[in-house]
Formats: sequence, structure tokens, C-alpha cells
Amino acid sequence: MSGARGRRLPARRREKRLDDSFVAGVARAFVFVSLALLACPASSHIRVGQHIVRKGWISDANMKRTKQYFDRYGASTITIGRFVPVVRTIAPFVAGLTGMGVRRFLLFNVAGGVGWGSAMVLAGYWLGRVEWVGQHLPLLSVAIIAVSVVPIGVQWLRARRNAPAHP
Repeated sequence: MSGARGRRLPARRREKRLDDSFVAGVARAFVFVSLALLACPASSHIRVGQHIVRKGWISDANMKRTKQYFDRYGASTITIGRFVPVVRTIAPFVAGLTGMGVRRFLLFNVAGGVGWGSAMVLAGYWLGRVEWVGQHLPLLSVAIIAVSVVPIGVQWLRARRNAPAHP
């Protein structure tokens, strides 16, 4: 890691930054899992998800389609969704809204988190040693985000093409 003027930081400061990043990541994971559990109809005291559905923010037809999707693909959506930025944020809430079991959710969420975390650490370790990657990191970051959003765009286009025409 480099300082503001390209100098390498002392090892203690580098370790502190890594520690801070780890703590922040754990805190974010805790917050998102907690919010997903609050949205889950199985949580006994606060049922945020049911409130959202009752207020009509989500139509019954969309809720039914989403439930069918999560009944079939929920586990893979939670696991693989860790690698897609938008899905990683939304999937826990949708899992809670559709009534995915807490244990099942936690199992696949932890599996996806371990896979994602391991992949990022290994990628950082290997790619951090390549000088070209360091010089082009902003461009590579934009490319990674663009590639990760492509499947969402493809699915949206398919749904739009297959949707019945409105009179």
C-alpha cells in the first residue's frame, strides 16, 4: 500500500488499514444479514417485509413470481449473488420477503461470502504483483463493474421482449 505521495506505508500502518477494512466488512455483513432477517416473515417480533407487501409497494403478482423464483433458485441466487454488486445488496431482502428459511439463507450466504472473500483476497494477492494492473486499476474497476452488470441487462431485455404488449 502506498501513501499519498507514492511512498510505502510502514508495516504497522498497512496492518492497521487491513484490520480496519476487515472490521468494516464484518460490520457491513452483520447489518445486511440483520436487515434481511427483519424482512423475513419468520422473524417473530418485527415484520418489515410484511409491512412493505401490505402497503402495496410490491404487487401480489410480482411477489408470487419472486416467491416462485426464490423457491427454485434462491440458494444459488444468495451464493452466486455475492459476486454481482447489485444482487449482493438486494438478494437478502428478497430472500426475507419470500420467506426463505433463516438457516438455509445463512448457510448459502456464508458459503457465498467465504467464496467471494477468498476470491477477492487471492485476486488481490496475485494481481497486486502485476505492475500493469496497478497502473490501470481505475479502468479495470469500471470494466469489472460493467461485466458484472451485463447478466442483469440481458435478463431485463429478455423479460421485456417476452412481456405481453400493453394495449
